[in-house]
Amino acid sequence: MSSSNESLGPSAFFLTGFPGLENYHVWISIPICSMYFVAIAGNCTILFIIRTDQTLHEPMYYFLSMLALSDLGLSSATLPTMLSVLWFNHRVIHFDACLIQMYLIHTFSIVESGILLSMAFDRLVAIRNPLRYTAILTNEAIRRIGVGVFLRAAILVFPASFLLKRLQYGRRNMLSYSFCLHQDILKVVRSDRRTSSIYGLMVVLSSMTIDSVLLIVSYIMILQTVLSIASKMERLRALNTCISHICAVFTFYVPMIGLSMIHRYGKNAPPVVHILMANVYLLVPPLMNPIVYSVKTKQIRTRIVKKFRKDEGSRRKGRERGQRSLSLSLPLLPCHLSLLVRAAHGQWRQQESSRVRRSRCCPCAASAGGDKGCGGGERESRLWPPQFAPSPPLPLCCPRWHGQGARRHRRRESKPWPPQLALLLPPPLHSSTLLALAAERQRRRW
Repeated sequence: MSSSNESLGPSAFFLTGFPGLENYHVWISIPICSMYFVAIAGNCTILFIIRTDQTLHEPMYYFLSMLALSDLGLSSATLPTMLSVLWFNHRVIHFDACLIQMYLIHTFSIVESGILLSMAFDRLVAIRNPLRYTAILTNEAIRRIGVGVFLRAAILVFPASFLLKRLQYGRRNMLSYSFCLHQDILKVVRSDRRTSSIYGLMVVLSSMTIDSVLLIVSYIMILQTVLSIASKMERLRALNTCISHICAVFTFYVPMIGLSMIHRYGKNAPPVVHILMANVYLLVPPLMNPIVYSVKTKQIRTRIVKKFRKDEGSRRKGRERGQRSLSLSLPLLPCHLSLLVRAAHGQWRQQESSRVRRSRCCPCAASAGGDKGCGGGERESRLWPPQFAPSPPLPLCCPRWHGQGARRHRRRESKPWPPQLALLLPPPLHSSTLLALAAERQRRRW
């Protein structure tokens, strides 16, 4: 039976920031938040480039997108609690929330280890058997590898949460970091923790240890294949395709080994050293992977540079086009206004004298009892200045419509308005000015 200060499944844990540096938590959060921002932005950029560029839909870049997704998951799992401790000094976390965070951190860590092993297998097939590369690493095979890596991590870490939930804890459980890790939770257990410790060791041995051994075997086979190549340039080219992956392997396994060594042999080290190693273990791989692959992989680097240059060029062209249209339309504004006034006045006069035009423009109407066309046209033109006198449209009964030159006249009438002048008009007066200019041009032709 448990004592009064022990319970089965405690209600809350207390996270720890940087002991002794509580007054500088805001300043410490600046580089940490910058690292998180660069990691999230870099991995999202890689995912966007691979998703939008059809030439990058290859096995190597599919594995790279999986690695970016695992880095995003690892960063998202640790960011909320770390910011709550550094910004708001909110250190309390519920036991169930702590178990969920622990599950996500260890799951994405094992997923990243499996993806690094899959990328090593990809490089091994590409260098050792390049002719069967596309036949071995098909889309279906890549999909199965990705699902298998994720299921392995999820299944291995899942029982650890139930084992921890069955243990006894104190009322005040102070953790060593600003996030929950399995080995850190075991330190505050008040009951027998032998089963959870053994299971955690089995998970590490069956996942990351086996992955690291297979990684070493893969690169031994890659080196044997590369050294058998006769040409020195071909050997350097083959090794150059593995440099990015080698850097990613080192940025993942070196902090993890350092954290394990600190836990095993650094018991007398200051608490800040333990906290720094834990933060490096969780922050450096998501930060460095997109930087390494963007710098060392030519295809990714050229696509990113081309995308940013294209966006910048389109914005510059839009600004120049707007300035050019404004500079061309402002001097023509008085002319546009005058044309609008003339068009309005012409429409009013045309409606007023519609009956006179119908009776005097056609000889057929004149023979029916109206005046002759010449006299009527002269009397009507007195209402207008000579250069702006409107001419009536011809009805279908007019000889000019049926007689000689009618085809040439209709072809001349069907010519569209020149688009060069339409581009010079300001946007608010575009449609109305075009109609006014077309009406003026038609009246002058008549």
